[in-house]
Amino acid sequence: MRCRRLYWIVAVVVTGSAGACARRASTADEEAFVFLVRPPAPAVGGEVWEAIAGPLDESQRSRPATFRLYLPAPGRDAPAGRLLHAALRRGDPGGEQFFTITFGPAFEPQGPQSGGTALEPRDSLPLTLTIRPEARAGGPWVATAELPDGARFLLTLDSARGQGRFTPIDRRDNLRILNAMGGLVLPRDLW
Repeated sequence: MRCRRLYWIVAVVVTGSAGACARRASTADEEAFVFLVRPPAPAVGGEVWEAIAGPLDESQRSRPATFRLYLPAPGRDAPAGRLLHAALRRGDPGGEQFFTITFGPAFEPQGPQSGGTALEPRDSLPLTLTIRPEARAGGPWVATAELPDGARFLLTLDSARGQGRFTPIDRRDNLRILNAMGGLVLPRDLW
C-alpha cells in the first residue's frame, strides 16, 4: 500500500504538469507557482508566513495543502544583497494531491536536468535567501531562494495582495526543486 501511494504521488507530479487545475501566472518567458499567504505571525527570532497551496478562490477550496515560511530577523526589513537563512516547513496534513498538481506545472522538468535527487519526505527545507533590489517597503518583497544543493528560484511575498509566488530561474534546476518541495507534502505514513 505504501509503495502504491508513493507511485501515485510521483505519477501526479509527472503527469499532472498538464493539469487544468494548475494555478499559474505567466509573464513573457516564465511561469510561477502562486499561493495565498496569511499575514506573518511572530516567531522566535523572526516571523512565520502560512502559505495555502490550492485554489485561490475560497469557494473551491476543500482541503488545501499548507506550508510555512520562516524568515529570521530582520526578515523583510533586510537590505538588498543581505543573506537570510530561512526555512520552508511542513504545514497541516491534507491537500497533498492538489499541491503536486499546482506546483508541478511551474517547475516542470525541461531539457537536461542538473542532478535529480530522490523524493524524500521531510519536515523542513532550509533556504538561503538573497534579498533582491526590487524588494521594497510597501510593495512585493523579492528574494532569490537557494536550496542546499544549489538549485535556485525567486520567492515573492506580496502582503498587500495576500499572495506569494515561486518562480523558476533556471529550468535545469526544476527537478531538484520539484523533489525538494514534494518532500514537504509527502504523507508521513510513507516514512
